[in-house]
Amino acid sequence: MHPTQANPIPDYEVTVPSEVEGLFSTALGWAVGIGITVLVLALIVGIIMFAVGSLNTRPDMAANGKKTIGVTILAAALLGLPSVIIFTVFSEMSAS
Repeated sequence: MHPTQANPIPDYEVTVPSEVEGLFSTALGWAVGIGITVLVLALIVGIIMFAVGSLNTRPDMAANGKKTIGVTILAAALLGLPSVIIFTVFSEMSAS
């Protein structure tokens, strides 16, 4: 294990007050929940736009639906990626 992984500053431990930690935890939970809800709704709208545009003579609507689906999937990946990285790093640090 690299020495900077365990504790970058020797003999110093970062602590967050419990009042602030609870507030951040709640706010982060709400933000992620709302973000996921908005992404699911955007994905549904994109799928509907793609379906209607494909069945009509409106290829521009189908193209916009495809773009919406792609952007929504990318945004969902960007929303979930930090959590995966953080949990991976902390699980490796606690296992060592």
